[in-house]
Amino acid sequence: MKQLSTHGTGMTLGSFAALTHLVWLIFVGIGIAKPFMDWMMSLHMMQCTWSILPFAWGTAIWLLIMVFIIGYIFGWVFAYLWNYFHK
Repeated sequence: MKQLSTHGTGMTLGSFAALTHLVWLIFVGIGIAKPFMDWMMSLHMMQCTWSILPFAWGTAIWLLIMVFIIGYIFGWVFAYLWNYFHK
């Protein structure tokens, strides 16, 4: 089987994770995060009580940075293990 690039896989997963959270941040910024979560929970036949905090640029940037780093690590580990088990 083809070997995976640990860096490339890490970048891909990190970027995808950051992109999905960017969409969430846009939802928070334009004020549709709460209705979206209420709808999503209703699809799972659940009803939860929570509040969405106001948008804050500093928190948003930290969220994107941390999610990218964690996604990169998971992608790197996945590719490493893939390469290890598919020698």
